[in-house]
Amino acid sequence: LKSGEEGLAHTSEGVIMEAASAYYIVLKVERELEIKDADLKRGVERRRVAQARFDVGEVTKAAVLRAEAEVAGIEAAVRGVKKDLAVSQERLSRLVGIPVGFKVEEPVEIAVPGTGTGGIDGLIEIALSRRSDYLKAKADEEIAREGIRYARGGFMPTMRLEGIYSWRDQEPVTSLFFNKESIFATLTLSFPLYEGGLRVAEVREAGSKSREAELRRVILRKDIELQVREAYYSIEAINSTLEFYQKQLLFAEENYNMVFKQFTYGLATNVDVIDANSVLVAAQESFANSKIDLQLAILELKRRMGVLMEEMENPAYQ
Repeated sequence: LKSGEEGLAHTSEGVIMEAASAYYIVLKVERELEIKDADLKRGVERRRVAQARFDVGEVTKAAVLRAEAEVAGIEAAVRGVKKDLAVSQERLSRLVGIPVGFKVEEPVEIAVPGTGTGGIDGLIEIALSRRSDYLKAKADEEIAREGIRYARGGFMPTMRLEGIYSWRDQEPVTSLFFNKESIFATLTLSFPLYEGGLRVAEVREAGSKSREAELRRVILRKDIELQVREAYYSIEAINSTLEFYQKQLLFAEENYNMVFKQFTYGLATNVDVIDANSVLVAAQESFANSKIDLQLAILELKRRMGVLMEEMENPAYQ
């Protein structure tokens, strides 16, 4: 029964993680759509400036055509992102059972589980004490050990005690049934002398199952240690890159604004402003995606630690 409960908890965690991943995918696509919409507005503004400069003879027709082509490309990209958003919303709707057409809200940022004085080894110990699949493996190992003791019991003698108590009330009393009550007891002791090797085979089979269960638990323990370390290092990597992406975004925004002003006054070419815009879009996407990837990585660490279900059921635990 305990093994089955742990298996159910493990399955529930998988469902929750799948729904959370679908939610963050919708959020990521929405952020991408916002970036593309802003990119389209900048493209339209660049086209307006290029047309104005062409009208006064500062640039050739090629600059206007280049701006037109860029706007058309951005519009096509916006259409593609809207299609991706519809698909991701459909998937989330199917998982959680809500009607399509919703807009997800900005989530509260999830904190990284503290390592405490034990460091990452402390997180591993938490995982080994709460991971439902590991607890199930330990329960299976204990059941297998009980199987050995049960199989060895086949070599022990068996004792059977049978008793009969009867009471008779007869009127008139006859000499044939003079005793009103009687008690009989039989004690049987059986010892297996020869069973054709059946008991030995059963013990060996039980021992094999026990070793197999122990091996599965040991392998799972090593896998859990690796999974927790991998998830934790992934969070550290995303955190470190997030800081650089934020700096990159600030520099890219400042650079674009400067180059666009130069383009407006004829101090930069159309190619310069397009290049600056490409850098800005890439920086925006990298920063937005990294923020969402960080939240997913934290959720994945909590799932691998086995605390995700507990936090879902008791938010105060966070």
